[in-house]
Amino acid sequence: MDNGLRWNTDGIHRIPEWTREPEIATVAQIAYQALQLTEEEIKLSRTRYLTEGAFNKIYVIECSETNYIMRISLPVDPKQKTLSEVATLEAVALGTKIPVPHVIAYDASSSNAIGFEWILMQYMQGTPLEEMWDKLDWPSKTGLISELTKWMVQLFSMRFNKLGALYVGTDGNMLTPLNTWHCATVGPLVPHRFFQSDISPRQDGFGPFQTSRQWLLASARQLQETSNMILECKDDSGSIDSSDEDDAQRTLELTRCLENEIDKFFPEKDEEELFALHHDDISLNNILVNDKGELTALLDWEFSATMPLYKTAYYPSFLVGPESVASDPPQKKDFFHDEDGIVDELYWIRLREYEFTHLRPIFLRAIRDHSPQWIQIFEDPIFRKQHDFELALQICDDGFSFRRVTDWLYKSQTNGVYRSLHDTIYKSPDEEAHEAESTSNDL
Repeated sequence: MDNGLRWNTDGIHRIPEWTREPEIATVAQIAYQALQLTEEEIKLSRTRYLTEGAFNKIYVIECSETNYIMRISLPVDPKQKTLSEVATLEAVALGTKIPVPHVIAYDASSSNAIGFEWILMQYMQGTPLEEMWDKLDWPSKTGLISELTKWMVQLFSMRFNKLGALYVGTDGNMLTPLNTWHCATVGPLVPHRFFQSDISPRQDGFGPFQTSRQWLLASARQLQETSNMILECKDDSGSIDSSDEDDAQRTLELTRCLENEIDKFFPEKDEEELFALHHDDISLNNILVNDKGELTALLDWEFSATMPLYKTAYYPSFLVGPESVASDPPQKKDFFHDEDGIVDELYWIRLREYEFTHLRPIFLRAIRDHSPQWIQIFEDPIFRKQHDFELALQICDDGFSFRRVTDWLYKSQTNGVYRSLHDTIYKSPDEEAHEAESTSNDL
C-alpha cells in the first residue's frame, strides 16, 4: 500500500519525497469541519498552500475573522511524531509564557480523507527572524537576544525525571487537554536522525531513558546497527555505493571507540538525574518577530524532548559558531560586487559570524540575571565535556567530520589543556585558512 512516502537521494543525503499530493479541496473540507464553520462562514473562507519543509506541507486556512495553519506530515514516524508535538505544544503553553500555536484539532493516523497525519493550529502573527535580521539595528538585536533568554530559562525550569518525547494519554485521534504541564508523559523519542533513510534500526531503542548515559549508549548502538545494516546490504546484493560503505565502516569503528570511552564522560551513578524540556532548533527561521523586531512566537516543536541539563543550558542554535572572529566588522568595500552593485553573499555570512560572536556574551550576561543555575551548568567543565561527547555522536556518521571527531577523542587532552570538540568543529575563518594552508604544505 502506498503510504505517500518515497526516499530519493541527491548523491549525499537521502531526501523524502511525496508520492501523492494532498488534495487541497479535501484539506479545506477537513479544516472547515474541525473549525465547525457554518455554510456562510465557509463561503467567506479560503484554503491555500503556503510552504513545505522536509517532512511537512503547510496550508493556510483564511477565515473571515482569523487564520489557521493546517500542517500535513509524511509518515516518517507514524503516530508518534504527531502525538508528541501536540503534547509538547500544550505543555509549553501551560508551563511557560512562550507564545506557541494553539492546537485546534489533529489526526495522528493516515486513515482519513487526506491520507496523511495532520495538525490544525492557530496562525501565529509575525515574520521569521531570518527575513528581518539584516534589517534590524544593533540595539534591536541585543534587545531581542535578551528577551530570548527568558524563553530559554522557562524551558530549562520545566523538569522531568526521564529523557524522551512528551505525550498525552493513549488515544492518537482525540485531543485530550492537559490539566498542567506536569501531567505530560515522557515516552519514546521521535528519532528524526533515522528519518533520512529507509534503513532504520529497531524501534525499541528510543527510550524513555533514566540517564544520559543510557541514552548515549543506545544512540551509539543504533548507529552501529544502522551501519551493519548498510554493510549487510553490500554482502547480500552488492548494490551499496562505495562511499556509503566507507562511511558505514568508519561510523561503526568510531561509535565503538566512543562507547568504550563513555566512562570518562558519563560514569555510572546511583542518584536520580533530572532533565529539562529542550527545543531542538531555535533558529532564525523558527523565531517570529513583529515589524519592530520584538518576539512574537517560537515555532517548530516537532522534535522537542526532555534532554540532559548540559544540553538545555546552551546557546540557541543560531548563536553556535566559532568563538573568535575579527575584532572589527567586515566592510562591504572589501567584498566583490556584481555589475549591479550588489555585494557578494559572503559579506553577509561574515557579518553574521561577527554579530553572533559578539551577541554570545550579551546572551550569557542576560541569562545570568535570570538563572544562575543555567550559567553554573553551562560553565561546568564536566558538563562541557559531556556536551562534546554527545556532539561527537551526533556527527560521527558524517564523513566530513570523522577526522575531527577522531582527533578530538584521542588528542583532546594535550599538555594538561582540554581542547573541546566544539572549538575543533567551529573554527574561525582565520583558523580554517591556517588549517587549509597546513594541509596543503603537508601534501
